[in-house]
Amino acid sequence: MYPLPDRAHDLAEQPLPLIEEAAGLYFRSLLLKKSGEIVPQHAHDHRHATLVGSGMARGWAAGTWIGDTGPGQAFEIEVGAEHVFQALAPNTLLICAHDIASADSLEKKGMR
Repeated sequence: MYPLPDRAHDLAEQPLPLIEEAAGLYFRSLLLKKSGEIVPQHAHDHRHATLVGSGMARGWAAGTWIGDTGPGQAFEIEVGAEHVFQALAPNTLLICAHDIASADSLEKKGMR
């Protein structure tokens, strides 16, 4: 079990996401260049998965450690659960995926 990291490792500048839509799915990719970098805590009004494309990541949801995950493995995040990811290796690629209808809902709220 790992406690939530302190904010000292938050990214000074968030990487620009790459957004793709295919096969009815929405994908948002972030590359964390340095080990220790954190995607700050946030929540969504839809269920989604975050796939690790490369590197290694540690995740927390609802304040609880949910595991360390490597390439080809995913974290599952429930609706409304605040979640945080931390890179455990350089060049960790995180890919959030959910259905396009959820993405369209975000766009209408000005969040996409």
